[in-house]
Amino acid sequence: MGGTFDPVHYGHLRIADQLRTALGLPELALLPTAVPPHKPLDSMTSAEHRVAMVRLALGEFPALTLCALELTDSIAYTVDTLRTLRAGPTATDPVFVVGMDSVAELSTWHDYRGLLVEFDLIAIARPGHDRSSLRDCDPFVVERIQPAIDPRGARRLIEDEHLGRGGRIFPLRLPTQAVSSREIRRRTAAGEPLDDLVPADVALYIRRHNLYARGAKP
Repeated sequence: MGGTFDPVHYGHLRIADQLRTALGLPELALLPTAVPPHKPLDSMTSAEHRVAMVRLALGEFPALTLCALELTDSIAYTVDTLRTLRAGPTATDPVFVVGMDSVAELSTWHDYRGLLVEFDLIAIARPGHDRSSLRDCDPFVVERIQPAIDPRGARRLIEDEHLGRGGRIFPLRLPTQAVSSREIRRRTAAGEPLDDLVPADVALYIRRHNLYARGAKP
């Protein structure tokens, strides 16, 4: 599951762990990107801080792991990362996890056609973002969206659908927590508590390093 994780929060972590459980996987990797293609770096917290917070957060979620492939000084493109994983020593067929809101933007991604032909995606359904909200999207994207499934039916993706063979987007309905990185940054700048939004070690790290405080530099 990729993202900037600025900062990582329980919404990310619980979704990832619920997905791992639903699929029956022993572990699932978080993939922080140091230099995202669609966000200006000067508006973001440094990759060093973001990755440190992910490492701390994983202490509460031992079945989640950190993938460091996109922690480079250059722009990391999802399709290239997945190709690297596929060609690695484990010869895995990686599956990328996104929010359904990101599916609407896939046609702006680098080599998105290659991404959608070569790999499967799991799209986590979010309020206001379902297949009906994608009517105006690139048909190349829309035609790959499969019927939505719930957690009880998720394991069949591996058992019956041969998850990883490529060419499909599987919407998955999971309970989501109403929390965002933007809201955490706002609360921190306003001096409000972060209770139940991030792991305690992450909240302490944010305070110690004065991250997201009003007037603080990323």
